[in-house]
Amino acid sequence: MADSPPPPFFAPRPVNYATHPTGVCVEIVGTLMGDRGRSCEEHAVCGSVLEPDMVVRLRKVQILVEGMEETAIACYWVTDGIDRCRVGFLMRHMVQHADKYDGALAQVTRVFSGNEEECSKTERKLYHHNRGYCHATILSSPWTAERVAMKKMRRGKRDYDFEQVNSDDERYSKW
Repeated sequence: MADSPPPPFFAPRPVNYATHPTGVCVEIVGTLMGDRGRSCEEHAVCGSVLEPDMVVRLRKVQILVEGMEETAIACYWVTDGIDRCRVGFLMRHMVQHADKYDGALAQVTRVFSGNEEECSKTERKLYHHNRGYCHATILSSPWTAERVAMKKMRRGKRDYDFEQVNSDDERYSKW
């Protein structure tokens, strides 16, 4: 075994759908702001605590924007399984998918800054334009088999409507 060849440069890893079902990357913005619930007793700006590998939960919320109520997807910092601080929001174009992301867990993969040594010119521009910016990857999908089955039931469809017809089955004996 001592003379075994070195491992290849790229070894394919097995896909583990239990931890990364979708691999969807989302953008969290507004991490430098302290308004709309993004401050608490511990932090003047809760988004400042974000670091790579932290876990956040996405929640569909209603917020006031210039006197009008709007739907948004808020990101809450999770520690020990408890939602702590609101650290930012998903970008506005993601609101149309709010039902899909409500309750999902995401892991912060990269936190951008205004530092020239760490970020490119484009990344710094995004950071300043969005008043704080980071990437996160969805870890757990809130779409469980139960929720999918409930959605089918609300539409009037049953699981056996999608099954292949088997001639030996009692339900199809009249055909």
